[in-house]
Amino acid sequence: MSPRNDLPLCVDLDGTLSRSDSLWEAILLLGRNQPWWLLALPFWLLGGKAAFKARVAASIPVDELALPWNELFLEYLAHDPARPLYLASGADRAIAAAVVRRWPRFAGYYASDGKTNLTGEAKARLLTEKFGQKGFDYAGNEWKDFAIWAQARGVLVVNASARVARAARRRFPESEVIGGVRVKMRELLKCLRPHQWVKNLLIFVPLFTAHRFHDGLALSRAGLAFVAFSGVASAFYIFNDLLDLQADRKHALKRFRPLCSGAVSIPAALGVMAASFVVGAGCGAWLDWPFVWVLAGYAVISALYSLVFKRLPIVDVMVLGGLYTIRIVAGAAATDVPLSSWLLIFSLFLFLSLGLAKRFTELKTKREIGESEVGGRGYGPDDLEYVSSLGIASGYIATLVFALYISSDKVAGLYRNPQVLWAFVVLLLYWISRIWLIAHRGQLHHDPIIFALKDRVSYGVLASALLVVYLAGPY
Repeated sequence: MSPRNDLPLCVDLDGTLSRSDSLWEAILLLGRNQPWWLLALPFWLLGGKAAFKARVAASIPVDELALPWNELFLEYLAHDPARPLYLASGADRAIAAAVVRRWPRFAGYYASDGKTNLTGEAKARLLTEKFGQKGFDYAGNEWKDFAIWAQARGVLVVNASARVARAARRRFPESEVIGGVRVKMRELLKCLRPHQWVKNLLIFVPLFTAHRFHDGLALSRAGLAFVAFSGVASAFYIFNDLLDLQADRKHALKRFRPLCSGAVSIPAALGVMAASFVVGAGCGAWLDWPFVWVLAGYAVISALYSLVFKRLPIVDVMVLGGLYTIRIVAGAAATDVPLSSWLLIFSLFLFLSLGLAKRFTELKTKREIGESEVGGRGYGPDDLEYVSSLGIASGYIATLVFALYISSDKVAGLYRNPQVLWAFVVLLLYWISRIWLIAHRGQLHHDPIIFALKDRVSYGVLASALLVVYLAGPY
């Protein structure tokens, strides 16, 4: 297709200029800032789609919307900088105005106004009135755009599904296809964060500390609990990512996640989240009520963390440490193993230290690039030394708790050579000290657990710790 460059090019926003949907993005921003307003959404929808979009847009700071832009299409537009461009979007005019402020290359915009939902036939009529039939080119990406393409001279199919692209080529032989969208299973799996499932191995810790290694029934129940926690935890990873979209797009690493980049749509992520939760809850329902209640408690706390607790300094890392410890409680509930107070206290301090290490790394990165705060977390770069001191102290207290446990009478009944366990204390002290040394050097992954999974030294420490336990001679 060789379009006349003097013709205006009208560009759709959702799925074309942006790889996401601005209405869904606005709803998520509303849920992040004022979650109680989400209850009003069904009532707003009764007024019609255009009114609904207007109410949502009026309830959020539209300039805070950080949409994932279609870089390939932006490069295409840059090839002809003199061509008149207009944004023609079904989004509310407040959002369209914010986009035009972001991209002053656009000469103007046409959008939904609270009364007219500017999509499909309505958009086709408006653009024909403004520019005349065949007096404009149009860039879109979905089935509703066929009505507009029929009135346009030039057809640009941008970031569309394979079905839409094929249909457009059949109906408009001279159409130009720019990029395409195909949700890959790999991207959907990334949203579940399967690498984080390693945290759920904590469910097996009560069996390990109780020396019930050969109890097949208990191991199978722990395995089912592992699957249940993995499903529910993945659902809340997606839930948290959805609420954090705007802040994560400003993060050096998180902006490449499938949701942030627009590789996975918000509706698709919601579907995967629901399926993951149903699978997890379904597996948990096969176990006894004590485990079900622990799993339900984990779900409630995870939701509150995403909505409230993560914005409260110190509270956020305490809750994170508690979520790790809940996994140990869940393992005991699933296998009917009595919980040790030593184990619970040790895990609380250890995981508090790791949570603080995660926040320390974020703060250090922000300080190095000169930003004033960690988005949505309630910390500032001036808190760096304070967070560091708390984290190191928590790690050393965890080590002290383990040392006191070894000195207790309880250990003598569990191991033939309990004195060998002092080597475990040395290994733990070394590993915690090394984690914080690496964090201070700026070499720690934003999640210490992920760092440990890729760190050979951590694997060596783990192997040495298992050897120490073996040499201690568990009964």
